[in-house]
Amino acid sequence: MTNCGHRGGAFFVKFMQVSELQAGQKIAKPVANKNGAVLCPAGFELTEAAISRLSHAGVGMVFIEEETDKALSPQERLAALEERFSGIADPFLLQLKLVIQEYFTELSASSSGRDAGQGE
Repeated sequence: MTNCGHRGGAFFVKFMQVSELQAGQKIAKPVANKNGAVLCPAGFELTEAAISRLSHAGVGMVFIEEETDKALSPQERLAALEERFSGIADPFLLQLKLVIQEYFTELSASSSGRDAGQGE
């Protein structure tokens, strides 16, 4: 997922199969058919009918906006990172994992600190 600024907030861009789409989700990048005609512009809010039309048009995957409040927590990101790097032996990739892990750990600590401060 890519973190992007958008309309006063931040969102992640997620590449999803049309079969997994839900009404209410927003298109992040224009969706075009095989001839280049735009079926859904960026920012379009999906409906059940629109999802059905995309499926019937043969569209397999689309980019969807996902607001940061729906994104993975730092703890979930750490678990996903462990899963993605399991079985990796390349020292450069393991160094990259370490840097990402430190970043997510810092996010987790700052998130915990903010949450604790709200209870005061």
